[in-house]
Amino acid sequence: MRLRNGFVIRSIDEKRYAVAVGDAAEFFKGALRLNELGEFIFTQLMHDTDENAIVEAVLNEYDADRKVVENDVSYFIRQLKNARIIVDA
Repeated sequence: MRLRNGFVIRSIDEKRYAVAVGDAAEFFKGALRLNELGEFIFTQLMHDTDENAIVEAVLNEYDADRKVVENDVSYFIRQLKNARIIVDA
């Protein structure tokens, strides 16, 4: 899975947003405000990956409980899929 082509991350007033540009704007209107973990996951999704690889990347980057990370990553990915931001590779 990966992000649909055409998403960029931008800073606005020290806050981070994922913004749809180009063709991606046909599927998603607006921007997503990202916290630090959300931005990290979003960045992982800029390349073909899977949920397990993202969980491992998060665990390598942050000191966190595996179950919490698995739940957070799963929830975030589910939300992105529902918004049609993620496509299956």
